[in-house]
Amino acid sequence: MNVERIPRRLRLPRGASAVVILTSMLAWLAVFPASGLETDPFLVLDVRLDDSAGVVNEHLNSVIRLRLDRLRTGSKPPTCEEVVPIIFNGFRQTPLPRITRWVLNDSHLDRFPGSDVGRVSYYRQSVLGMPFYSKFGVPLGRIINIGGVYFSADKLGHFFSFGLRYQRRFLRASGNGMTDAEALRKIVRWGFKSELGVVGRTSTGIVSFADLEANYQGFRFARSLCDPESPAHLTRDGDSKWSISGPVDLRNFVNAAWDEAFNPNIYVKRRWKNIRERMVAHCGKLSSRVALERFRRYEETYTPSASVRILDELTILRGLPRRESFSLGSVCGGDGRATAEWLPRTSEANSQADASLTR
Repeated sequence: MNVERIPRRLRLPRGASAVVILTSMLAWLAVFPASGLETDPFLVLDVRLDDSAGVVNEHLNSVIRLRLDRLRTGSKPPTCEEVVPIIFNGFRQTPLPRITRWVLNDSHLDRFPGSDVGRVSYYRQSVLGMPFYSKFGVPLGRIINIGGVYFSADKLGHFFSFGLRYQRRFLRASGNGMTDAEALRKIVRWGFKSELGVVGRTSTGIVSFADLEANYQGFRFARSLCDPESPAHLTRDGDSKWSISGPVDLRNFVNAAWDEAFNPNIYVKRRWKNIRERMVAHCGKLSSRVALERFRRYEETYTPSASVRILDELTILRGLPRRESFSLGSVCGGDGRATAEWLPRTSEANSQADASLTR
């Protein structure tokens, strides 16, 4: 006898509880994809990817030129600060940023895992397992290599989405009389609060410091566009037409802190137990030549940003656990030198060097 299967319906509490739950779910679904995707930085530790800097830079500059060519100046030409959002909006979009979609789909990029690995299979292989949000169709970020730095596609979404938000808040704070240093601390603190909220810890149980670094570097890019000393800045001719003085090179903003294997996340207890157990499977990769070469290169090229210094202070003030305890080196026991000794760190000299906000 054929029996028609009736799909189960999601049952929610009635009354005020239902309103709260539905509102929270809608808010999470609206914010989470727009802010970024989760990823697994350990699957790729012993994998070499082609450097995609050339392909990504070509795309970035093509979109920027197109946005400027289509810009209508009118009787009152926009200021440089008003042009910056027009450029950034060419890469942003809700629910998933245009730049993230492009990275996930462009055939010229070397990504890991490849397109032959489906979404569900990727989740099952990852240290994340199958979290609740995987059931909503949320993909995992694929890894690319830019200038020797391996990071997830979602970081570029953070770069443009939160980079512009940082810029707007910075200009507002400066307009209210704050010094650059005060305004910088204010925006980094706001980004940190967002990551502790629905953008990160509250929704996924993960606090991503790599996301926060991408946020800050997007802000640096926004600032550089109106800096005449920058190699790629906005200029206006006699007809009030805006153009850019030179090609944008993403390698000037990407650094090792974008790599979550180098710059570990903090996980809440409800996530950490399972993730930690799954991370153990990757311990053998710490001694692989590919991983050692990558971290050695990070050590030679990495300089902590001003954002890292501020976040270190805020992490202590909030009483959050040390990031080192969530590194693969720490999970695998021993001295963990393959990763722990190369964790992002600050120094007074580096902090002073970054005071100009242009590093």
